[in-house]
Amino acid sequence: RVQKAMLDVVSELVDRYHTHPSFHGVSVELSSNGFMQLPGLNWGYDDKTIHRFEKATGLRVPTASGTDRFKKRYEFLTKQARSAWVEWRCAELARFHRQLAHVVTSRKSTAKFILAGRRLLRGNNPDDSLFETLKAGHQPSRLLAPKGLNFNLYKDEDRFVVLRPSLWASPDRMLQHALDETVNYSP
Repeated sequence: RVQKAMLDVVSELVDRYHTHPSFHGVSVELSSNGFMQLPGLNWGYDDKTIHRFEKATGLRVPTASGTDRFKKRYEFLTKQARSAWVEWRCAELARFHRQLAHVVTSRKSTAKFILAGRRLLRGNNPDDSLFETLKAGHQPSRLLAPKGLNFNLYKDEDRFVVLRPSLWASPDRMLQHALDETVNYSP
């Protein structure tokens, strides 16, 4: 339902404005609190999603009755089948993003669909342990895959522009850096 609603909004926007001279595409902000990515691996263990995963991958997720089934699914899919689960989620989200890109470019072939991910790694989500990830020597992309984002899946798409997440120092550190450059500038 969320995807259909988003497709409808983008379709209406493109239908209304694609002939305007300033229309060159649609940009959607990726953020830890938005709907263009998944909330993380604590989400997505409902019956319909599991059925789609099993059908697409051929993997069988252990069954259990009652609410215990969600715990069993989570344990299996985040441990034994983590790689397949994360890859499938990324592929599904990429499929949806391609649908949006098609809507944007179907009315104006030169238009672009922009995924603006500059703020994606900023937020208060406890799953986003950016400091610990970087401290362990891993790339920030390690935090994106559980959210369904693998920007490598978009590299051959000329309809897309992906503004990757950026990491900035604290405002105090940025100010100090700016002051250092101003004071130490020599023409």
